[in-house]
Amino acid sequence: RIRHAGRDNANRVTALQPRPGTTAAAAMGALGPPTSRLIALLTPGQQRVATFLLVGGIGIGTNLAGMLLLSGLSDGVASVGGACAGVLSNFVLHCRLTFRDRLADRGAGGLATQLRLFVEFCASSAVAVAAQLMAAQGLRAAGVPAALAQFGGILCGTLINFVFQNYCVFRAPPRDKTATDVHTV
Repeated sequence: RIRHAGRDNANRVTALQPRPGTTAAAAMGALGPPTSRLIALLTPGQQRVATFLLVGGIGIGTNLAGMLLLSGLSDGVASVGGACAGVLSNFVLHCRLTFRDRLADRGAGGLATQLRLFVEFCASSAVAVAAQLMAAQGLRAAGVPAALAQFGGILCGTLINFVFQNYCVFRAPPRDKTATDVHTV
């Protein structure tokens, strides 16, 4: 939606505004006007995918930072510690940004619910990592260079991770037969 700036102070909107109530519009709008303008152009489903990918990118950075912080320990411990930090940050950010509308719709605020979601999140992440590794190994066996095979594996794992988290872990609440649900992808 495009809203033009008005002369009165109550209507001070200078550019595109995110659609109210959309998946990540309110949360991502905190990143500044350019982000708000971009998000306003996306459908709620596209917003969810974009936010999922952004959170994944932040998770990669968190993973690497955690690994570097633990680099004085063994490589294995540093790698596992970094991965755990990445998974935890992704879970928190997906709850706060990517799937916040669904959690609010389901009333998922209690500690027991959050712990169950975290276990489901970790399980779906483990399945995605296994798929990533298998895809990368398969591509390597087919003669694809290592970096390209790894990238292909990452794409495969990301797709599987999104499907599991979107339709299983953070699934939309049951629909009311008379209402339309704008929160699903």
